[in-house]
Amino acid sequence: MGDALPVVYIARHGNTAWTHSGQHTGLTDLPLTSDGERNAVRLGERLKGMKFAKVFTSPLQRAFRTCELSGFLSGAITDRDLVEWDYGKYEGLTSAEIHRERSDWDLFRDGAPGGESPDQIGRRADRVVERVRSVAGDVLLFPADISFASLLRAG
Repeated sequence: MGDALPVVYIARHGNTAWTHSGQHTGLTDLPLTSDGERNAVRLGERLKGMKFAKVFTSPLQRAFRTCELSGFLSGAITDRDLVEWDYGKYEGLTSAEIHRERSDWDLFRDGAPGGESPDQIGRRADRVVERVRSVAGDVLLFPADISFASLLRAG
């Protein structure tokens, strides 16, 4: 492989009940809502005709089902490193609830008590980036949620 890097597409999973309520969803394995399933199908329509050398998906059902409904599950590689940030004590809470307890809390600086630290999640993101860099061609990722995906964009 030359110096050219693959183009990486990061697909946001469809909505879950906690998407609507604004709760932080880490390792809780929530299903897609009916509108989340429609979102996933529409994603497949938007990406129709695109070819990817590799597709990676989180094993969590919100990402895995989005991958399936968008038409990319065949040949997809399930990657445990694509699960969402472990929110520990903050799992299921909204940002407003967390900030009432700790007004200066920032996930990317502080991590989550009883969950993952920024260094731990950074190591997982680095492993994903390393796998993606080894692919000769474009890559489609289905991480479990957006906070983890933002680390990948920074990598």
